[in-house]
Amino acid sequence: MDTVRTVAQHEGLSQTCLERIEKAERVLPKMQATIAFVSGYVRQQVCQLDLVQTESYAMHAHLIPSCYLERVAQTRTVSGGEPLRELAERLRTPLFAPDGAFGALSPEEQHQLKDKAKTLAEVFQRSSSNVEGRHGYLSLRNHPRRGLDHPRRLMLDSRVVIGQV
Repeated sequence: MDTVRTVAQHEGLSQTCLERIEKAERVLPKMQATIAFVSGYVRQQVCQLDLVQTESYAMHAHLIPSCYLERVAQTRTVSGGEPLRELAERLRTPLFAPDGAFGALSPEEQHQLKDKAKTLAEVFQRSSSNVEGRHGYLSLRNHPRRGLDHPRRLMLDSRVVIGQV
């Protein structure tokens, strides 16, 4: 953050930008703590599956991220989510091929791993949803107020609130 602040001052960014950097610096420790907690929880859950090292690595590095990408893709339009779904598929498909990390497992075991990965991807999603929810709330709250600097719009808006229109 010191480097970011130094560059911002060197580039002569506005006071508002500098204040936003300070805010980010205040939030950073909480974000780090959340990520550390979720990562530890995911690691613990994967350890309980008694996977060999290559399977454990594949779960952390490929299967869980592919499930998270699928979740994010569901929140986008069909065309907007398509690149994410394709990337998720490219991550996941080789894992279940006969020579893949999970290829030697039975279909039932593979299904259980997929389910567990989806659950763990949801844990990460829920840990970040408070930020996403806050952005959505602020957007809905501030959206009706856009453009109220025009006197006629302000007058019309105040009549609607009072019930005169």
